[in-house]
Amino acid sequence: MNRIIAVLNDLKKKEQELVDEVQAKTNKQNANANNAILFLGFTILAIFLSLIQLIFRTIKARANAEENALQLAATLEQKVKQRTAQLDMANVQLHRLAVHLQDKREDEQKQLSREVNDEIGQLASAVKRDIDWLALHVTDPDPK
Repeated sequence: MNRIIAVLNDLKKKEQELVDEVQAKTNKQNANANNAILFLGFTILAIFLSLIQLIFRTIKARANAEENALQLAATLEQKVKQRTAQLDMANVQLHRLAVHLQDKREDEQKQLSREVNDEIGQLASAVKRDIDWLALHVTDPDPK
């Protein structure tokens, strides 16, 4: 009976060793599974954080681009206003010059017409004097 008890104890011991071994393997598999899940979780978290960082960078870049575009638009608008003012001034100067040239042209035409009138008047007076002189001094008209 001692032998049976010894065999039973031996079996119990081997059973306990088997249970401990199975328990150790299970614990190791659970630890490996937990480590895999933890690694996967950290990987997902890293990808998520990278995506968030990328989104924020994209948003910031877009905001900067919009701000630059607004500044460029304002600068362009200011330059357009300056050029428009310069063109307006040039148009006023051209208008003044055109008026001045027209006035000079009219003055020149008046001067020319006075000179022509004076010369024609002098010639007409001279011709009239010559005709009057001839009429007084020539009494016998000679056909020659």
